[in-house]
Amino acid sequence: MRPSRRRFLIGGIGAVCLLLAPTVRALSALAHELEHEHVHEQGKLRAVVNLKKCNGCETCVDVCPEVFGIEEGDEKAFVKEDPLPPELEGCAIEAAEECMAGAIKIV
Repeated sequence: MRPSRRRFLIGGIGAVCLLLAPTVRALSALAHELEHEHVHEQGKLRAVVNLKKCNGCETCVDVCPEVFGIEEGDEKAFVKEDPLPPELEGCAIEAAEECMAGAIKIV
């Protein structure tokens, strides 16, 4: 391939990337916002434990024992309260943030 043609193609790819970059950033920001959004009706939040990610470290139980427990034998976290009572939403959110495995989501 001739150098001028290669430069033209690379320049075209760069232009497309420049055009798409703001859209990709906006979509990324929106996804991040939706992931961390906790704007729900009170008492309607739910804690969900991904058992494939859970390593049984019991951090969630230490932070919020009213909501989380550990299964005997399986040694994986489980949710005691579903949906979350309004007075326990704060500690459940904190437990999800403290989870080292990232296994807890508040939805």
